[in-house]
This record gives sequence, C-alpha cells and structure tokens, in this order.
Amino acid sequence: MKRALLTSALLVAGLGVAVPVFAQGGPQPGGPGGPGGPDRHFAGMCEDQEARLAGKLAYAEKKLHITDQQRAAWTKFADAARSSLKPTQDLCVKFKDAPRPAALPQRLERAEQMMQAHLQQLQTVRPALTDLYAQLTPDQQKEADHMLNQGPGGRMGMHHGGPGGWDHDGPRHHGMGSGGMGPGGMGPGMMGPGNGPGNGPAKAPQEQPKG
Repeated sequence: MKRALLTSALLVAGLGVAVPVFAQGGPQPGGPGGPGGPDRHFAGMCEDQEARLAGKLAYAEKKLHITDQQRAAWTKFADAARSSLKPTQDLCVKFKDAPRPAALPQRLERAEQMMQAHLQQLQTVRPALTDLYAQLTPDQQKEADHMLNQGPGGRMGMHHGGPGGWDHDGPRHHGMGSGGMGPGGMGPGMMGPGNGPGNGPAKAPQEQPKG
C-alpha cells in the first residue's frame, strides 16, 4: 500500500501536473530578464500549459493501454489533472511579466508560493491517481513505474539537483530534473519550481597547472 501511494505521488510529477515553471533547472535561451525586465524563463515555462498536459495525458493513456474497464478511473484522473493546473496558472498571471526578484527575501517568498501551488496540485490529483493506479494490472503498474524512472532518451529522470538538492543555479525546492514524459519515457521531470531562490554554492577556484 505504501509503495502504491508513493508511486502515485511520483506519477503526478511524471505526468507534469505540477508547478509548470518547473522543467529545466538551468538557464534557458535568453536567460532571465535583466533588472526591471520580465523573467523570460518564467514566462516561457508558463506558455501552453494545457496543450502540454494534453500531450502527456494522451501519451500515458496509449502507453499504459487503458482498458474500457479502467476508462472511468482514467477519465476521473485526467479531469483532476486538468483542474490542478489552476494554481500554477494563477501564479503565471501574477509573475510571468514581473522581473525576477533581486533580493533574497522576495525570491524566497516567490519560491514559497510556488511550493504551495505544487502542494495544491498534488492534493488535487493524488486521490484520483491513487484510485487509477489500484485498477492497473501488474504489467501496467510495471510500465508506469518504468516510464517514471526514465527521462528523454532513456536517461534517468531525476536531476542531480533533485528534491531539496542543489544544481548549478541554486537550491531546487521540490524541483525534479530535466526528464519529462515523451517518447523517450516518463520522468519525474516537468515538476518543481525551476531555478531556486539563490545562486547556489560558490564554485571552488580552479587550481592552475604547475609549469
């Protein structure tokens, strides 16, 4: 039972129904907006949320071979997944055109709001996903678990700066790697609020080679 609940919670992440500013932790093309300008990374990740989720759901439904007997549970889950977008859509309206905060307290405040939206989404989706997972056959559950553990191209979905960890751009508050669901697999990536509120630990100076 505990394993099923854990897998269900992770599948929520893998399906990309959590905080959609989430996906890649590193700088994106164009980078964050400068002082007084919008955070372009945030704005880009807020685009086409519903279309992205629709693609992920369609892929998972086909990959898992959902049966007629499982259709009602699947529909309930898909409806919950779509409903769960609202907290992050609200955040996108609030933040996508705003400059990235320069001061640490404001960055932490924004990160906290992202985490709260993330939690709301998990709470919205988890009951329906838990019910669906319980109706899957052992082979379907195995396939779901397998998709969860892989990112694009068969790579493991967990980023080296996974939940609570560090990447080169700062602490990742519940952010998970650059995986994501697609033809290469369904990773727990598409989740997590993206860049952390800090710039991460300073890099150690490179030792100069001795002549």
